[in-house]
Amino acid sequence: QQAYLKAADAGAGDTFGWSASLSGDTLVVGVLREDSSTTGVNSTPNESAIESGAACVFVRIGTTWSQQAYLKASNPGADDRFGWAVALSGDTVVVGAKDEDSGTTGVNSTLNNNSSNAGSAYIFTGLGPVIESQMAILNNNGTDVLPGSTHPFGAVLTGGSSERAFRILSFGTGPLTLSGSPMVTLSGSPDFTVTSQPSSMSIAPGASGNFTVRFTPTGSGLKTAALSIANNTSDRNPFVIQLTGTASTPASLFAAAVSSGSTLTGANALPNATPFNDGVANLLKYAFNLSLSGPQARILTPDSGTSGLPLITTPEGAPPGTLRFEFLRRKGSGLVYTPQKSTNLKASSWSPLTSTPVVTSINTGWERVVYTEAPGPVTAPVCFGRVQVLLP
Repeated sequence: QQAYLKAADAGAGDTFGWSASLSGDTLVVGVLREDSSTTGVNSTPNESAIESGAACVFVRIGTTWSQQAYLKASNPGADDRFGWAVALSGDTVVVGAKDEDSGTTGVNSTLNNNSSNAGSAYIFTGLGPVIESQMAILNNNGTDVLPGSTHPFGAVLTGGSSERAFRILSFGTGPLTLSGSPMVTLSGSPDFTVTSQPSSMSIAPGASGNFTVRFTPTGSGLKTAALSIANNTSDRNPFVIQLTGTASTPASLFAAAVSSGSTLTGANALPNATPFNDGVANLLKYAFNLSLSGPQARILTPDSGTSGLPLITTPEGAPPGTLRFEFLRRKGSGLVYTPQKSTNLKASSWSPLTSTPVVTSINTGWERVVYTEAPGPVTAPVCFGRVQVLLP
């Protein structure tokens, strides 16, 4: 049993269920001895025409049934027994009233009461589930992207790229059809491209389709594009959102971080400045996620820290001269991080590490980099390390 159905105005002796007919997700039920004298569809019942009869239409969406319509004859009379027989096909209902009394003939004649129990039939159309397609777009964080809104990709390094995933959700009573070719289109800056389209142009209610957009900036400055999805919804066709992104150089990304994360201006905002006399230049704070708004010179916490200067240690039990480098690396910044080693600290003696790093993503902006460098203990019993950061 999926549902237990009753008329919205159930009354004693109405005989709800005398007849019934089902087509797809629509059900019509005859109420042979219902007593209302009202007419048409969804009138307000009364008790003024004994056993005139009625019919009720129910629709199913998913597994939920609900009454959609209450049907009465256009000429209800006592004892007409409208609802003696019902038939349903698609959105069309036929209701028989076996004891209706009109003596007229044919289709849509002028009614009278000159032929007792002659009988009649009534046709109703447009009944059944309302099939309506609806859609929403969610961004990669699961947040609703409203039609006409702007979706920012932010500042991306010129020559680099940033890719965003979107999800199209179908939540109507009918399937969502993406009618464009291609399904997701872009106009405006060619720096935005659709890298993957939804897998199907038809998305069933409750299902979803995915697409991705990549921003690969060239030149410099603000870039804009309009994303459009043609579809079969009544209120969101086409579904259009605006995309923005800024093509930036490493220097402009750094300058933006300094200006937004602190009150530094003038010479105090330069990459090599140490405005708080803590010995750490602005560029290094920017590179290793330290605060730009005050003095800070702490070292990264091993294996778990998300802010701090590089940690260079000699691992316990490792061969003499072995160094472990651990540092944070800002994603998409354009900064050049070069971990280096030296056996004597002379300016000419520094060389890049030769070991393979282990890189672990922390979040969208940062990753952890770990090197374990083991120079020969005989030729280099002592080793020094540093991480060089350059702003191209």
